[in-house]
Amino acid sequence: MSKPKWDAVRRVVTGVDQAGKSTVVEDGDCACQSVEEQYVTQDLWMTVLPAPVDGPVNVPSVPDLDPEHGQFIWRRFSLGAGERIGFHATETVDMMTVESGEVTLILEARSVVLSQGDCVVQRGTRHGWLNEGTEPCVLIGFMASTE
Repeated sequence: MSKPKWDAVRRVVTGVDQAGKSTVVEDGDCACQSVEEQYVTQDLWMTVLPAPVDGPVNVPSVPDLDPEHGQFIWRRFSLGAGERIGFHATETVDMMTVESGEVTLILEARSVVLSQGDCVVQRGTRHGWLNEGTEPCVLIGFMASTE
């Protein structure tokens, strides 16, 4: 088993300056947030819906695995080679794309292997993840709280 490696992600956030012109309000690396031994997560953006276009740039330094009611989180997630996350359910709809590597999405009645470029919509069902490969699997996606 191997803890996933992590590279910094540059995040550019736009906004409006005092003259009312579009500009960059933040340009820098997102902090890496280790949650468990077998995986690493990084919240890139958090907002509510409908999303405001102004206000502070607000991403917590410690991720909340389930967004609060009305929240929407943009997240980068890496599962280490040989690692597994057991069955669990979240009160979210997760829209994920495999950026690199391969991972098995384990469901109660069936499992499916996801490779680079594959997408999955995980709708609050009981599920788990298994990386049987030799490299970490990186997924990028959005988590929306459910009703």
